[in-house]
Amino acid sequence: MAVSRTQPGLVIRPPHGDEYTVVVQGAFRGGTSIIAQIVQFLGIPLGERFCYGDEIEASEYLNVEDVEFQQLLHNTDMLIAERPDPEHFPVAKFEALEALIARRNAKYPCWGWKYPANAFWTANTHLLGLLRNPRLISIFRDPVAVATHELELRANEPDPAAHCPLVTFQFVEREYEMLRKSVTEVDCPHLVVSYERALAKKDQSLRLLIEQVAGFLGLQKSPLEIAQVLARVLSVKQSKAA
Repeated sequence: MAVSRTQPGLVIRPPHGDEYTVVVQGAFRGGTSIIAQIVQFLGIPLGERFCYGDEIEASEYLNVEDVEFQQLLHNTDMLIAERPDPEHFPVAKFEALEALIARRNAKYPCWGWKYPANAFWTANTHLLGLLRNPRLISIFRDPVAVATHELELRANEPDPAAHCPLVTFQFVEREYEMLRKSVTEVDCPHLVVSYERALAKKDQSLRLLIEQVAGFLGLQKSPLEIAQVLARVLSVKQSKAA
């Protein structure tokens, strides 16, 4: 497969199958929301109730994190552990995940969810075994930029560790260690995206990213449809920055 010098991502393993489940993953503050917005605006449902945090957009979705999956997958002990342990993935959670996944499979031929720390699950557990033809999309961002953003957001936290650059950078590196493991060791279709390349030339780069994500998901979109998705993504980015 030819690779363009302007391409924002690489298809590590090509997709297959008409019905599939999209898993968007990366690092916290690492650009997963942009990918999730693109997937959602291309027409693949990524949730039924979204967690907005402190920001609400009436007509669009900002972080596009499905509340049900977020509640089941978020585990602070797992995220700060040197190595995720099986006890971080209790049987009860897998039973609930299996039931949730079955409900979504029955409702949608193609669907998915976004959670930045998905790689802690996809690289260490049998979560993917519960999914119908999983397709992973991983986004990588400069870890220094991710750590700096994280420190900025923790500015008012009372815990001194929250303001430590070394601790924060080590956490970010652990996130990317798990993400790299997911890319190299998990045998399923995988699109790997560079955050920096995706935003290098603003509208032009984002358009290329939208086209590449659409192709990876097997979606035939006209130039007009791609332009409409681009406008929606740019609208969300501008409202978030305002």
